[in-house]
Amino acid sequence: MHVRLWDAEGRPLHCIKSGHLNNIFSVQFLPSGQDKVILSAAGDSSVRMHSFTHSDVPYIWWSGGRVKRLAVTRADPQLFWSAAEDGIIKIKRNKQNFTGIFSGHLPITDASSRNLFRSLSVTHVGFNSLGNELIVNIGGEQIYIFNILERAHEPDALQSLQSLLANPIKNLPDVGEFMGFENTTTDVFKKERERAKIHFNNNEFTDAINTYSRAILKCEKLCGLENFQYL
Repeated sequence: MHVRLWDAEGRPLHCIKSGHLNNIFSVQFLPSGQDKVILSAAGDSSVRMHSFTHSDVPYIWWSGGRVKRLAVTRADPQLFWSAAEDGIIKIKRNKQNFTGIFSGHLPITDASSRNLFRSLSVTHVGFNSLGNELIVNIGGEQIYIFNILERAHEPDALQSLQSLLANPIKNLPDVGEFMGFENTTTDVFKKERERAKIHFNNNEFTDAINTYSRAILKCEKLCGLENFQYL
């Protein structure tokens, strides 16, 4: 398995023999490496660090499942994050290995109980534009947002987003508490919900979140309420 570097016009610049034994799913430049250090993650459960200016043997980190995504941030250029199918997100430092964040629904404190619960695969990990929050899809119906700077013990979970609007009337305050609520509100929810479902089915989770957020905002304006009780 090889990692190839290309220029913007599609010309090959460099080819690295990765040493991976299975498909390579993600490649990132390590920010502290001055565009000379490359990270690769693959289906052989390993993350490898390569220098394409030297022929050194790559440094290797191992996971308990196929490693599907890597994420980096210039806010902390020595660190990178990996997401694997064992359901665990790991923080790694240049040539070091330590586990910094776990998905909150996995029983990590008692090793003997791990086989008693259904495990989920991490399918995507990425940073926001500020580099201080990590958004993760755990492969079920949960999307987690980790604030990596505050190092909170638990992530903020956007759980069961699709069910939030499954019954718009049920999730709204009692209609007797305010005047002016019309069926238009329900129609708005239904249309936005269908758009969001399409995004979910296409694994466009950020777009799905944005669509649901717009639906909530529109309903808030239509109902004349400043805040919903369930938010």
